[in-house]
Amino acid sequence: MTSPHGRLQREARACFGHIDRPLTAYPGLIGVYAAAPAIRAAVQATHQFGRLITRAPSTNPRRAPFPHSQGMCAPLELEEVRGTGTRRAIGKWDSWSICTGLWIATGYTAGLLFAPRTSRIAPRHPGGPGRSRLPAVRTNDHPALLRRDAVTSWPTPTVDNLQVWVLDFPTDAPEADGTATWTSTTMVLVQAQSTTTHGYGWTYGAAACASVITDLLADHVIGRSAFDVPGTNEAMHRALRNAGRPGIGGYALSAVDIALWDLKAKLLDLPLADLLGRVQDGVPVYGSGGFTTYDSQQLEKQLRGWTKQSAIPRVKIKIGEEWGSREDRDLTRIRETRQIIGPDAELYVDANGAYTAKQAIRLAKTFQEFDVRWFEEPVSSDDLTGLARVRAASAADVAAGEYGFTLPYFAAMAPTVDCLQADATRCGGITVWLRAAALAQSHGLDLSGHCAPHVHAHAAATIPNLRHLEWFHDHVRIENLLFDGTLDPTGGELCPGADGAPGHSMTPRYDVLVRHTRTSGAEPASGP
Repeated sequence: MTSPHGRLQREARACFGHIDRPLTAYPGLIGVYAAAPAIRAAVQATHQFGRLITRAPSTNPRRAPFPHSQGMCAPLELEEVRGTGTRRAIGKWDSWSICTGLWIATGYTAGLLFAPRTSRIAPRHPGGPGRSRLPAVRTNDHPALLRRDAVTSWPTPTVDNLQVWVLDFPTDAPEADGTATWTSTTMVLVQAQSTTTHGYGWTYGAAACASVITDLLADHVIGRSAFDVPGTNEAMHRALRNAGRPGIGGYALSAVDIALWDLKAKLLDLPLADLLGRVQDGVPVYGSGGFTTYDSQQLEKQLRGWTKQSAIPRVKIKIGEEWGSREDRDLTRIRETRQIIGPDAELYVDANGAYTAKQAIRLAKTFQEFDVRWFEEPVSSDDLTGLARVRAASAADVAAGEYGFTLPYFAAMAPTVDCLQADATRCGGITVWLRAAALAQSHGLDLSGHCAPHVHAHAAATIPNLRHLEWFHDHVRIENLLFDGTLDPTGGELCPGADGAPGHSMTPRYDVLVRHTRTSGAEPASGP
């Protein structure tokens, strides 16, 4: 048989078990619960006594228990008043209930003042074991019912330091497109640090980007919350007002922004794609290279590597050789490419703005023979009218946007192209690249990520209007050489975050970093 004490504890826990303090820290609540039936019984007894003294004798049993007092206080006893024919109530309360209730109520204040909160939400340590995707929640009984004021405040991690390297990587062969040539590519690598956690970002641009980061941007980044990446991006944007946001300033800002997103995801122990919110697991890519300096053997080797070894079903070559003055060779190389890749693979061409509008329109008609699906920068990206004219006359999709640094630039270009391009290493990092994707979607356009595929991969998995990413030969070679954690394009698709590695999963190899860090002031030519 259950004792009143056991029943009291059980019922109190049923009522107050969701509270996020230990039950022993709330003796007053048990006291109130114990005393309440006695109080209610007293009130009703008074009312009953008033009624009983006017009643005739009753044949009911002398005990008249009240249903609300079950087990919590003893029922009243009624006895006849001799010679009157009436009864009177005897206030015979259960002394245990009253004493226990008063004793526990006495401890109520002590429970409130001195009982520590034991429930908390503890952010998972980035370096901890396992792959928990959410902060660990610890409570006494019911974690789903945690009150906001029961959450322990934890300090927000801040950006403690920025470190910058300028790296030079010679090409594996001379490279050129329609309007530029180069034999080396420069990377500016940024490390953002918060305590012992590091995030990495980079851009392919002039070495002067490093000075912009250290001289103009660092003071607006260090000390800020490592979680507020868009806010830091805006602070950097404002810091470049007089120095210039487009151009080198945009490259520098982008590298820092990418590093900050990587840092935030690592602090939260999440793949960057999961932090941003996935739309898709796979990210389509196309093989890109086919430089105008390649001979037929070099071109065939590269194309077969993409289509046969990696099974990438779409490839792009450079045309517009020598500012569009070698149309005959452009057409020869397109014909060779189609023969090598076969009829099923998609064929793209990139003129890098080498043609005039009339020239591009004329050539676009000959491209139909080779089923060219993508005509990138047929004219200069600054010639929006020319882009619109080529788009109207071409069966291939016209694409441009890789030199965009601001959203107004993309907004002006959107009506003139079939697919908008954006480069996160130039336009403002992942923060602005995602905004460019939304802008493109508002115009009914897809977005294609330009170059630097490992920068874009995670962000690309989060947008619904992604066309593809550029698996650019030069940047793929550099990123595979410098970083651990690179992605595999086999099948024509990347799967960012599939291994659960936090951030964008890229970690520099120290020996390669040291070997390619610039030591002289001379700056080699830099590729796209």
